[in-house]
Amino acid sequence: MTETDIFVTKQNFLMALKCRTMGWHTRHDTQLQDATLAEIVRREQGQAVHENARSQYSNGVLVDETNAEKALELTAALMGDPSCEVIFEAYVRHGRCVARADILVRVNGKWVVEEVKSSKRLKLDLKEDAAYTVMVMKGFGIAIESSKLRLVNDKYRVGTEDEPLLKPADVTNEVFQIAHEFEQVRQAIENDILSASCPAGEWKYACYKCDYFAQHCVGRGVESPIFQIPRLGEKKFDKLLDLGVTEIEAVPEEFELSERQHGVVEVVKSGQIQVRTGLKEALEGWCGPMHYLDFETVSTCIPVYSGLAPYTQIPTQYSLHVRDWNGNLDHFEYLAEGSRDCRREFVEKLLADVGSKGSIVVYSHFEKTTLTNTQKWFDDLESDIENVKDRLVDMEKLVSKFVYHPGFNGRTSIKVVLPVLVPEMDYSELEISNGDDALAMFYRIAKGQLHPDSVESTRLALMEYCKLDTLAMVRIHDVLIELANENA
Repeated sequence: MTETDIFVTKQNFLMALKCRTMGWHTRHDTQLQDATLAEIVRREQGQAVHENARSQYSNGVLVDETNAEKALELTAALMGDPSCEVIFEAYVRHGRCVARADILVRVNGKWVVEEVKSSKRLKLDLKEDAAYTVMVMKGFGIAIESSKLRLVNDKYRVGTEDEPLLKPADVTNEVFQIAHEFEQVRQAIENDILSASCPAGEWKYACYKCDYFAQHCVGRGVESPIFQIPRLGEKKFDKLLDLGVTEIEAVPEEFELSERQHGVVEVVKSGQIQVRTGLKEALEGWCGPMHYLDFETVSTCIPVYSGLAPYTQIPTQYSLHVRDWNGNLDHFEYLAEGSRDCRREFVEKLLADVGSKGSIVVYSHFEKTTLTNTQKWFDDLESDIENVKDRLVDMEKLVSKFVYHPGFNGRTSIKVVLPVLVPEMDYSELEISNGDDALAMFYRIAKGQLHPDSVESTRLALMEYCKLDTLAMVRIHDVLIELANENA
């Protein structure tokens, strides 16, 4: 057993607060997977944010030792040196818990603990994150003056010095209280997640977003867990659990659910698709020529273009299939060049391609939200963009309202609906097969991080992915028409 095998990290601890089984699996890496392209980009952005925070202190000293004992020794030496005023990544240990503090600032013989976050909003999980560090530091014997979170400043603009990227938020009172609560359960959590055997799993609301639920825990072998009931809140979950119900098939007929929730339960129990009355009329409300539109955007903490706020959704690409009255299908597309801000070019080409007649089918509200943002940027195009928004029809809303299929598992995203309704189509052969990876690869292009020889092939892969999204809508539309006619 190595030295690092006997310690609990912040991630382990916070996971164990939600569920000891989840914490154990996280600690023992039972389902370790390679990071996705999108996760790698987010990590890089997070590192850039941390570097920005450190740049505010000219006298900071970085604890860059990777060996635990040496890091502890260096941290202790720096804290014992009165001339050292700022420490980055100070490494501390309390019991079997370890932590690295992003920034420590010496004030009046005590320390201000600053945790740096790539978030604009002050959320509970961020306070808990800081509280874990405070708990370990207090246990290490460090006198703490206060606790702050450095959050992303929404007023920051790339390329200007008017506002800083990060702004501090004092969270001392709340964090100290949470840290005290953490200390009460610390030893129990250490014992549970450092145990050689995994704690017995149990059903709880946190299971719905647990990576270990289906393969390593109580969800193993369960085909239709109650989490597949859409928008099932914690109160209803707890009521079902009190009744001993964990699978949809066992949900009592009289249990209070919304109309959509009831529909999902019914099709799971019957194993048969249900098409609700009104689908044919809803489809007949769409006007030809039919347009099928999908956007891709790039959104990062530090935007790729000057003058933009953190996490601005920058439209970079669209695919547009157009079907005329005779059923002929044409395809139009746009992909920004990357090294420059092409937002206006994007909008102007889109306005030309969609014309002035016919419904524009989208899947979710994302395109409408993106168009609303473009209106804020280009006042002279506001009315033209508004006309496009007026023509939008949301295919997902229609599927959600009228089509219930056991294969949807309570969801209606296009990645779920397509293989069920159009099984001959899928994304498995594509080099880029999801929106997160598309964002990450465009970011790489925009930042000049790809080898010149691979830029063109990457652009082609991006266009193929976006094109399949709109072709998928065309094929789903065909199936919906068939279902509507069969159930009229």
